[in-house]
Amino acid sequence: MAKLIQAVTEFRPKLEQAAPVKVHELADYIARCTGQQRSQTTAALIELEEAILFFHAVGRNVQIPGLGSFGASIGLDGARRILFRPGRSIVKRLNALEFRGNIDNMANKGKTMEELKALWDAAHPDDPLELPSFIRTSGTNTAGTNGAGSDSPGAVAAPLD
Repeated sequence: MAKLIQAVTEFRPKLEQAAPVKVHELADYIARCTGQQRSQTTAALIELEEAILFFHAVGRNVQIPGLGSFGASIGLDGARRILFRPGRSIVKRLNALEFRGNIDNMANKGKTMEELKALWDAAHPDDPLELPSFIRTSGTNTAGTNGAGSDSPGAVAAPLD
């Protein structure tokens, strides 16, 4: 039996990723917007990497207003990592922008888990999807009313851990 994550992974809307922006393209863009020379903005971007490493080496996170924060972390294996947490304003602004790229599976935006199950089952008839018990199916009262009528409180779906 297939798992829900497989259906979500296959059928959810996905942004088609174009080529990443290279430092010289980013420097050109910033230079045009600020009136700085491309060489200055390139140097500043390269120095940002060095600054983040320097401050993380002494146990300090780096916060850039509007952009977000770069935090240091360490795993059980002792390897240090850098975690980026985008700022609220940039996420809010991102979602307000018109997206001009390509989105795969956009027709599936807003589909319920039951609808994703139907898509999966049609595409993979030999491997049907089993929905977890905490997913309520349409038209089914999973809580049960014990004869008390439809206004009685039902069970709450279990949280995802």
